[in-house]
Amino acid sequence: MGKTFTDKSLAKKEAGQARKRAKEFKEIQKERDAAARAEDALWAEGAADNSKKAQAEAKKAEQARKRAEREAQEAAEAEIIKKESTKKTVQKKFKG
Repeated sequence: MGKTFTDKSLAKKEAGQARKRAKEFKEIQKERDAAARAEDALWAEGAADNSKKAQAEAKKAEQARKRAEREAQEAAEAEIIKKESTKKTVQKKFKG
């Protein structure tokens, strides 16, 4: 006996809820990371007194901020790919 309509609907609903929780977690994580980067950037700017060391610290903070943004973008793209992959897997399961 195959899967019932209810089983498919329930699985679909649970998958959607799991994706929603994952998305919310990532958004919270991104906000925390952004706040930390902003705080680091402010600290670097405040510490800058036109000395070479302070300028190097500001440059490092800027590079770290850019790297974190790039990583966040890559993570978002990976999540989209994972979501599409999961969607296809769920569809294959219920077709068979």
